[in-house]
Amino acid sequence: MAETTHRRGAADRKPYAVDLVTLTTDDGMLLDGALYLARKRPASKAALLIIHGKAGNFYTCVNRFLPPRFAKLGYASLSMNMRCHDLGYNRADLPSSGSAAGAFRMAGGAWEQLDAGHLDLKAGVAHLRRLGFERIVLCGHSSGGFYAVDYVSRHRDAAALVLLSPLTTNKTPLRLWFPTDAELAAARRQAETLVVQGRGHEIIPLRTWYHAISAASLLDRLGERQGWFDEALATVDVPTLWLYGSSEDRVDLWRRYYETMRNEQKHLSIIAGSEHQYLGHEEAVFAAIAQFLATVGIR
Repeated sequence: MAETTHRRGAADRKPYAVDLVTLTTDDGMLLDGALYLARKRPASKAALLIIHGKAGNFYTCVNRFLPPRFAKLGYASLSMNMRCHDLGYNRADLPSSGSAAGAFRMAGGAWEQLDAGHLDLKAGVAHLRRLGFERIVLCGHSSGGFYAVDYVSRHRDAAALVLLSPLTTNKTPLRLWFPTDAELAAARRQAETLVVQGRGHEIIPLRTWYHAISAASLLDRLGERQGWFDEALATVDVPTLWLYGSSEDRVDLWRRYYETMRNEQKHLSIIAGSEHQYLGHEEAVFAAIAQFLATVGIR
C-alpha cells in the first residue's frame, strides 16, 4: 500500500496529466494516442500534434520524449498513432470470426498507403480543436514529416510546422531492397500478380529494413507521384523548423531543401552528433523546438 501511495504522489507532482484517446478518421479508421494536458492550460491555446514515422508509434522516439517536456512550458500535446504505426498489428476495431478462420484484418507499416496519411492527421487536428486548442503545431518525424507537409498543403489550418529529419520521398529504400533493375522489375511483377488475384494484402519479404511489405503497399510506393513532397512544400507558408542530426546520411539533401524553400519564416536547427532517432540528444531537440515556437510567437 505504501508503494502505491508513493507512486500516486509522484504522478500528482507531474506537470501534466495523460489520457489515452481513440480517434476516428473520415474513412472509419480507429487510431489510438496519448493526450498530454498541462495542469495549467496555456493562454495561447496552442497544442502540438506529434507524428511518428513509418513503423513508429505514439509511445516511442519523439512521441515519447517531447510531450512531457513541453508540458513543463504549458503546452498540450497529442501523440498519435497513424495507421502505418508499427510494422503490423491486428485491426482490433473490426469484427473477426477468430484466428481459426484466419479472418483477422491487418494494418501497419507493411500495409501503408501513402494517400491515407492526411486523413489520420486530420483526425488528430480535429480532436485538438474540439478541446478548444486554436493553434496547432504539426511535429512530424521521418515519414511523419512527409505526411505533415502533405497535410498542410491540403488543409491550410496549421499554425506552424516542425520537420524532424523528414522523408522527402518514399522511393528511397527501393534500391536497398532491390539493387538491380531486374530485381525491382521482378518484384513489381510479383506484386501486380498478387493484387490482380485479390491478394494485395500478402507480404513480400525484403532483405533489409523494413524486412517486409505487402504487395499493394509496394505498388503504392513504386507509384508515388513525381514531386509530391516538393510541390506540397512549395505551398507551405506557415513558420517552419527544419531539424536533423549532423550524423544522418541525408544532411546535404535537407540543407538543399531548406535553402531553396521559399518561406520567410523558415528556421534551421542541426543537432550536433545526433542520428535519426536523436538518442542521447532529446534535450537538445526539445530546446530547439521550444526556441522556434518562442521566436515565432506560439506560446
